[in-house]
Amino acid sequence: MIKCNVTVCGAIGRDASIRTNKAEKSFLAFPLRVQIPVPDGQAPPIVVDVSKEAAGEDAAGYRHGSRVEASGTMYFKRSGPQLTSNIL
Repeated sequence: MIKCNVTVCGAIGRDASIRTNKAEKSFLAFPLRVQIPVPDGQAPPIVVDVSKEAAGEDAAGYRHGSRVEASGTMYFKRSGPQLTSNIL
């Protein structure tokens, strides 16, 4: 597992939803599409799953297509042949 502190900017890929973890704490969850600039043209966007504590937070402020900046700890995990990333 790889872990690093990051700040990423991108567009929300789906309306945020409020979920509850095993410890009964609420959190916001949404995918963030991040475009990485490459010198030889357009690369497909990278999708990063974002989780944020939802204490008093309203999911309505996180709508599909809205541009946001997310800062936190990013974890990379391998799921079969794919590499997934989460920001907490």
